[in-house]
Amino acid sequence: MKRKRSGRPWQIGVIVLIIGIAKMFNAPRSVDHVEQIDVHFISSAPGSGEEHFTILPAGEGFALQQRYPDKGAPIAAKPLAKHEIRQLVEALEDDSGSQLIVSDAIYSRVDPYELRKAMVSRPAGSPCSSEQWQAGAAVELDRAVAGRTLYRMTAYGEDPARPSPWLEVQLHETGKPTQVWWSVSPKPLMQPWTTGMAAGIVDPRLRTVAAPHWSLGASDTLRTMLPEDSLTARQLGLGSAFDDVQRRITEHVSARCSGTGLST
Repeated sequence: MKRKRSGRPWQIGVIVLIIGIAKMFNAPRSVDHVEQIDVHFISSAPGSGEEHFTILPAGEGFALQQRYPDKGAPIAAKPLAKHEIRQLVEALEDDSGSQLIVSDAIYSRVDPYELRKAMVSRPAGSPCSSEQWQAGAAVELDRAVAGRTLYRMTAYGEDPARPSPWLEVQLHETGKPTQVWWSVSPKPLMQPWTTGMAAGIVDPRLRTVAAPHWSLGASDTLRTMLPEDSLTARQLGLGSAFDDVQRRITEHVSARCSGTGLST
């Protein structure tokens, strides 16, 4: 009598296939075929200008070169490890961020202790009495520090007084179409980004329909790669986040004192 086999070959094959697929999706993003990453920044703000950075394979890793439009040869080079490039590419490609998550994360970096110190005194020209100001500022500060209202409490609305910067990142990989991410946002960390259309050539009318790409990791990772004193790195920082919060709180408190109110 033949002994029955325990288990079926096709079931084992399915299990192996599932495990293989799971490993594939959990595998780190390969950067072995990255040929070049171009970073181009322009700003018309006072004291600003234009910068070019290029990331190229070099030895076992990569190297970042900095160029200026009026200078031909690279003036600086910085070695970058493969894991740094992988982190940047993964952050750029990650579309799990949202307006609420990113804006809360940005403004959670504003030091609440320093903010409270800055809001102690009633600003000149405020319609509030000192008592009204103290009470109103305390309420608004508690709301701001608690989060969840930070997007509306801050200057994420367009500010025509701020000149718009332009930052574009192009990823070139062997055998793949060029991927493009860009931002013309003057807001902290230049959020949000836009994916898929070059900021320098796209019809401005199309920008309004392009889906925003909220990626805190992309801004943070790129900033740490660039020279600290570069225009691009500074633009990718917190920038005016502290002043934004302070200004919006002042507007809300003063509006309530004058009876006009502000939506929250």
